[in-house]
Amino acid sequence: MELMNIEIGHHQEEDKMRVLYEAPYEGCVSTLNSLLQQDPGILQKISSQTMFIETPLHLSASHGHLEFTKTLLSQKPELALEKNSLRSTPLHLASVEGHIDIVKQLLVARAEACLVRDQ
Repeated sequence: MELMNIEIGHHQEEDKMRVLYEAPYEGCVSTLNSLLQQDPGILQKISSQTMFIETPLHLSASHGHLEFTKTLLSQKPELALEKNSLRSTPLHLASVEGHIDIVKQLLVARAEACLVRDQ
């Protein structure tokens, strides 16, 4: 019985992470807030070392979702320094896409992000 509970818990955790990585595509802040309410530590579980290629902040920054980006940065500003599998930060991606307001937010959150080199 305990093994079944562990498996159910593992699947629920995977589902939450999947939703966390889908929400930035649409910039759905309400979904992000709901996840943060359900699991206040969910952002501590992510990094570019997970099974995902990028963090939710990479996705939000590259898609130009300012409010989603602000919400993520308010909860975990160090995400601004994370590199994706191509060794790019959210700042690099927002810059390439011309999302100036997001670039500003990333630099306000972690000014040293401008010193991180990509490939």
